[in-house]
Amino acid sequence: MEINSAFNQGVIGFQNASTQIAQASVKISHATAQRDDQASTDRAPVSTELINMKVAQHQAIATANVIKTADDMVGSLIDTRV
Repeated sequence: MEINSAFNQGVIGFQNASTQIAQASVKISHATAQRDDQASTDRAPVSTELINMKVAQHQAIATANVIKTADDMVGSLIDTRV
């Protein structure tokens, strides 16, 4: 695998995680507003979206590590070539 490919995949993964977190937060906001309007006690959608946010957080951390590793590898290659 090329270093640029690893870096690009890390960025794409991080963007996907960011999108998932944003979508989950919107769903939580809507579910909370609906629950307040309807005086419902159904918390399932909110808890599901909180789990989705946690999963996306772990994805963001993992892909940030991929980006850092790719950056370190580029730095190492430049250091050995100079």
